[in-house]
Amino acid sequence: MLRVFTKQIRRLTTAEIQYHKQADRYLESLQQKLEDLGDSLDWPGYDVEFSSGVLTLKLPPQGTFVINKQPPNRQIWLSSPLSGPRRYDFDQVWRGTRDGEPLKELLDRELSQILKQKIETPL
Repeated sequence: MLRVFTKQIRRLTTAEIQYHKQADRYLESLQQKLEDLGDSLDWPGYDVEFSSGVLTLKLPPQGTFVINKQPPNRQIWLSSPLSGPRRYDFDQVWRGTRDGEPLKELLDRELSQILKQKIETPL
């Protein structure tokens, strides 16, 4: 007996396309900034990886930041070694769903605290 499986293909909505553009643009610019920052630091174990919508920043011994796309919710999720998990919706900038704080402000503050220098991440 021969079974044929078909995969149903669904077109993305305009809102989904916009989400992917905004999230990809943000994560790619953040990756570039973090890689440039790593080149200027003497921080053993500092490492930036970006693959399949997941950006990982390792800052031993403080911990690891994980920033990733969540397409079903059209959000970006953050796992921070300092503040824990957070979710962000796009409203001109990526804003926290709980407190409205922009992701940029949280990352700038926490990275500056860990690295002991003023850090400015992209919008």
